[in-house]
Amino acid sequence: FFMEKSRLVILSSVFLLLIPVILTSNTFAVTTNDILYACDKPNAQTNFIYELDKTDGTIISSQVIDIDGISGKVKGCTAISQDPISGTYYAVIQTSGGGQSGRILATINPETGMGTKIDSMDAAISTLAFSSDGS
Repeated sequence: FFMEKSRLVILSSVFLLLIPVILTSNTFAVTTNDILYACDKPNAQTNFIYELDKTDGTIISSQVIDIDGISGKVKGCTAISQDPISGTYYAVIQTSGGGQSGRILATINPETGMGTKIDSMDAAISTLAFSSDGS
């Protein structure tokens, strides 16, 4: 377990070191297979999810984030990650409503920007990650 956890931290650290090279300070990103997605963080002026070119970080496409089942409006996201087993993307969405922290957990389709609220979050969660077995 410790060896697996150490490898995950190292791989995550390497990925996090590469992100600033291709992203501005107003986005969060997840990369899976050959696709890199990023979304505006809550203090940005927009609330888009972007598909980025992995080689140079240019924007290929963008969609407004629209989450079903929320009160208030989407202000951006603090995290996005893909379940490697189901392929489903999950995001921590900052809203003008929501739980005590104003954050909700939602599934999201990064190609359309459409998502569905799972639940409100009382804690100020700012990251999501999956292990290779989907946990």
